[in-house]
Amino acid sequence: MLSNRVLRSGCLAKDAGLERYLNSIGLSLNAIIPLVFSDPPLTKRQLGWLIISAGVTLALASLLVDVVGAGQFGGLGPAQLQAIGASTLVILFGLTLLPLGNRPA
Repeated sequence: MLSNRVLRSGCLAKDAGLERYLNSIGLSLNAIIPLVFSDPPLTKRQLGWLIISAGVTLALASLLVDVVGAGQFGGLGPAQLQAIGASTLVILFGLTLLPLGNRPA
């Protein structure tokens, strides 16, 4: 099991076992850390689109229950109405994140 300890300064502590393992697979700690920290963060606009897609998926899944034939009701049942209401709230929340732009989430 690999263990990394983070020092108070934010740097990774030198771990001889970790360094030996990384060297055995042809990597070094100095090659991995810049790759991790160089990834741009998720923006609020991207998070908004992810939340909107989750809401749309929830709404479609609750409507497709009738196609499969699950449930006792001929039309929309109470659980489906609640799921559609919840998905509408999720979509509205995602829409509020879109105008916030490219700031990190």
